[in-house]
Parts: sequence; C-alpha cells; structure tokens
Amino acid sequence: MKKTLFLTFAIFALFANGLFAAGEFDLSGEWDYRVIESEKEYPPAEGAVWEKIALPNRDLFSIIAEKRKITRGFVLYRKSVILGRVPDTPLAFQAGEIMNADIVYINGKKIGQTGLFPPEFRSGWSKFRHYPIPKEYLVRGRNTIDVVNYFDAELWFISPIRLIDEEQGNFAYMYRHFMQVEIIHAFSLFLFCLSLFFLTIFLRRKKEIMYFYFAGATFFLADMMILQFMENLYPFLPVSSNTIFKVCGVGLIFLPPFMAFFFRSYLELKVTWKRLVVYLFLPCACTLMMLVSQDRYHIILWRNIFLLMVPLYIADITVVSIVELVRGNRKGLVLFIALLPMFIFGIFDILVFSLHIIEGGVPLYPIGVPFMVVLIGLQLVDRFINNLNAAEKLNVILEETMEDGKRLAALDNELSIARRIQLANVPRSLPELKSFSIGVKYIPAENISGDFYNFHSQEQDRLGVLIADVSGHGVPASLIASMVKILFSTLAPLASNPDLFIKGMNAYLRDKLEGHFLTAGYCFIDRAKRRAQYARAGHEPLVHLSRKNGDTAMREIGGRGRAIGLHDDIDMRPAEFEVAQGDRLVLFTDGLVEAFNDRKEIFGRERLKALILQSQDFPAERAAEYIYKALREWNCYNAFMDDLTLIIIDVE
Repeated sequence: MKKTLFLTFAIFALFANGLFAAGEFDLSGEWDYRVIESEKEYPPAEGAVWEKIALPNRDLFSIIAEKRKITRGFVLYRKSVILGRVPDTPLAFQAGEIMNADIVYINGKKIGQTGLFPPEFRSGWSKFRHYPIPKEYLVRGRNTIDVVNYFDAELWFISPIRLIDEEQGNFAYMYRHFMQVEIIHAFSLFLFCLSLFFLTIFLRRKKEIMYFYFAGATFFLADMMILQFMENLYPFLPVSSNTIFKVCGVGLIFLPPFMAFFFRSYLELKVTWKRLVVYLFLPCACTLMMLVSQDRYHIILWRNIFLLMVPLYIADITVVSIVELVRGNRKGLVLFIALLPMFIFGIFDILVFSLHIIEGGVPLYPIGVPFMVVLIGLQLVDRFINNLNAAEKLNVILEETMEDGKRLAALDNELSIARRIQLANVPRSLPELKSFSIGVKYIPAENISGDFYNFHSQEQDRLGVLIADVSGHGVPASLIASMVKILFSTLAPLASNPDLFIKGMNAYLRDKLEGHFLTAGYCFIDRAKRRAQYARAGHEPLVHLSRKNGDTAMREIGGRGRAIGLHDDIDMRPAEFEVAQGDRLVLFTDGLVEAFNDRKEIFGRERLKALILQSQDFPAERAAEYIYKALREWNCYNAFMDDLTLIIIDVE
C-alpha cells in the first residue's frame, strides 16, 4: 500500500514538473465559490459553505447574481493546486478578464489587483490579468488560489486561467494588453484628432455636409473606445465608473446612424430632415434612458436594447450600396468594402461582449477600424486632391480670364471711344428749318452701329436726307459708316440729284467694302417746287403720307437700284413725286420692320404703316418716339438683333 501511494505521488510530481517544464499549469475546470459581503471578509471563516462552479464562464451573472436576485456583490473563488516542487523560475497568475474588479491571493498572500472596490469603484473592463507570484509564496504540495471579485451588472471569468512561467507569460500579457488597451488608446486619440480635422474642413466648407457626418462618426467611435482603457490607464480620475460607462455608451449608440448619414452623403444622396429624425429617434431615446438610469444594470440594459437595432443601420448601408451599384454608381463600392470588416467584427463583438451568445477573448472591431479609416481617408484625400487640382485649374482659368478681362476692358474702352466717334458720324442736332420739321430715332444694336443718316440743308426750302444701312453691325459696319459720312460731305455738290448722289457713293465704295455692302436711300425735297425725288439702292421704300385737300393717303415710294458695293453699275432709277404742305415722309432701316418678338413674329411694314397713321397728328419728333415705344412693347423688351433708324419729315 505504501509503495502504491509513493508511486502515485512520484508520478503526479513528475507530471506536475512536466507541466511547468512546459511553462504552464491550466486552472480551468471546477472551482469553489461563495458570495461574501465585501472584500473585508477575506480570509473566510473556517467551516464556510462553498458551492461548485466551472471556470472560465461567461454566464456567471445569471448563475450567481440572478439566482440570488441581486445586480451587484462580491464573490470569492477558490482552487487548490498541488505542486510536486517549487518551480525554479518565477510564475505568474493569468486570467483573460475578471469582471469587474478583483484581488488575487496565493496561499493567503495578495499578488495583484485590477480595478477598485466600492466606494471608489473602478472597473477593470477588458484588462488582461497578469500577476507575478513571488517565489516564496509557493510551497511544495497544496497551494490555494483565491480570487475576490466585485461585480456590478456584469460578471464573467474569461480564459485563459493559468499559472505560467513569468517570462513566457509576459509575452502573452504584453500582446493582450497592447491589443485590448494600448492600441485602442492610441486609436481613440487618433480618431479624436481626425474628427477635429474633418470638422474644421466642414466649418470652412459648410456645403460639404459629408465631412460633418464623418467627423461625427469618428468622434463617436473614439468616444466608444474610451471604455477599453480609461479606467485601466487613468483609474484615479474624479469621475465615477458609471459616468464613464454612460459617456462611452453614447458613442456606441450614435456611431451607426452617423455612419449611415456619411455613407449616403458620400454617394451624393440627400439626407432629408425626415430621415434624420427617423434615424436618430431611437438613439436619442435610448441615450436619454441610459443617462437618467442610476445603476449600472439599467445603463447596460438600455445600451443592449439599442445594440439590437444596429443590424438595421448595417442593412440600410448595404441596401443603399447595392441599389447604387445597380444604378451604375460605383462611388460607394470602396467605401462599403472599407466598412465591411468593421460591420462583421462589430457584430461579432456584440454577440460576445454584450449579448454573451458566443465565446471570445479579444474585441475584434478595432481590427476593422484602421482598415476603415485608411480606405475612407484615402477616398476623402483623393477627393480633396481632385478638388485641389480642380481649384488649381480654376485658378489658371481665372488668371487667363482676368487677362482676357483686361484685354476686354481695354477693347471695351476702345469700343467706347469708337462709339463716341461713330455717334459723331450722325448729326448731333437736327436741322432747324422753317419749311420742315424732323424727328429721328436712332438705336444701335451693339455699342456701335452700321446705320447712318445725315441731312443736306443749305437752303430753307430744300432738304436732302440720306439713310444707309451697312450689312452686319459692330466694328466693321461702323468703320464703313464712317467712310459714308466722309463721302456724304464730299458728294454735297450732287445733293439735289439723288441718282447721281447714290451712283457717286457706289463708285467710291465699290472696292473698299471688303465683302460688305450697304443699302441706302436718298431723298431730296424741294418745297418751293413741291417736288421730291427718292433714289433707292436696295433700301426700304419711303412711306409718303399725303393730306392733300384734307384727305389722308399713304403710299410707298420705291424706285429701283442695287445695293452699293456689289456692282460697278447699280442701274439707278429714282422715283419722283409731288409733296405739299402737311405731307409726312418716313424713312427707316430694315432693323425696324424685321424685328422679332418672343413668338418669332416679324414686326413688318403693315404694323409700321398702322403706327404712322395712328401718330399722324403728332409732331414729327413725338411721332418717332411713339412708334419706337410701340415697337418696344411689341418686342417684349428683348434686345434688338439689328440697328434701327427711323426718320420722320413733315413738310410745313
């Protein structure tokens, strides 16, 4: 019997030594536990009643707390291990996470603590436990491991649970601490800065609402991450653990709707006020209930209720992405790919850490964060660079436009001078003759005109009037009109012979018009002889309103002649007619009768003749104004496409 016991002990010792030779002793399995009033009840009294429980375990809250109808309290876990000998290398106790705060003892001696117990409660949320064990604390044979655990609304004990070679365990501790605390700490600070950066862009370019939504999404993501490290790295901040939990819960709740808003605005889809209200109603309601809750249990309850809504926001983004891809809009494809890992890891973490449906150790959503931020950042940077390139091109165009503007300003100044010179081509004042009363309306279509008129009035009873219209308008027509003015004075000796006057103009201008031509009408009136002649070179006929013997008669005086500048011989045949006191002669250019209104109707000679009759009792000057005003009203105040000139002569 003694030999059998000795052999069994020797095999166990060798087995134990073999385990530590491998560097690890697994503590998973059955533990004793009991609920205590506070950490001050440690060590427990002799004869205390213990219960059995399997660790690691995510369902400890339902097994221990809900069974006793409590939401917070203290639990003491105990496990004994037998060491065949004290290991030569230092050991460490490790546990994935003990919710919410804990103190660990080896053989009644404290080896480590995470978080703080009430009344200065601080949670050790997401902290990987690693407590080195002084070598002298261990004994050969039975060793007792005690864990005093304070919980509030959450209670779990996560793997691994083990004794491990300290040097080997340091690597696991550093890895888990880096992944669960340090990297999330760094990302949180980075995201806060990123949020501020894009908020600044939005404030400078408020029409780019996309930047505001992305700033909000990164801010709430950073806020959500605070829970991972705040109470571990800054345990003595004068803020309660529940307050920190509420603040981080706000970030978790508002991240999904802001990501949905950003996704829509990035695709240039309008986010209406109705959509804003619908998407933010539940987050606002859950946040309000969470903020007014006084205990951690109900804070978590409202947070978890909203987490059930998160798949709806993910579904919205997915559906929008698919619809836009079907429509041929591929802008959202890269953005959706960027969000996909975070969606998958985020849902996994919700199932693990909030709903406790599946097992997991390390939060995975931070892995999706850099992927998302990098791809979205590249998209936004690409957009920024494109806008910058467009701005540079716009600056070049603007500089060229400014140069063109300077040239146009100089040209406009020159045109202004040309206009003043051209206006000097036509008479600044009308002849004051006892035998004639004259009214003129002269309207250039552009700054300068191709119409021309002038008078020969050397005697009181004799008047010659020339009206001309150069083909086209603008600068070339104006230059030709200037030549006509000079020629008008040169041909003054022929003023009483309209046919010779027109032929003289054609002979002089024939080879000087560079593809242009002009129509002209010249009328010479001899009141003493009661005769008038009208020579027409392709121009509009003259309208003669006769009031002989009290009867009003209107007729068009034509004559025959080709336009000036087209042929050497214009085959001029002037018309001669009788004039008497009270007669009215009306000369005009085609810009008047060929004007169009917005219905594409031409003004025409019939409307002009009707207006001449309506204004027959008006003085010549007033009649010209009356006809022009009627033309403007008919034209609906559109710009005239051609120059127009109207001359009315009354024989006194």
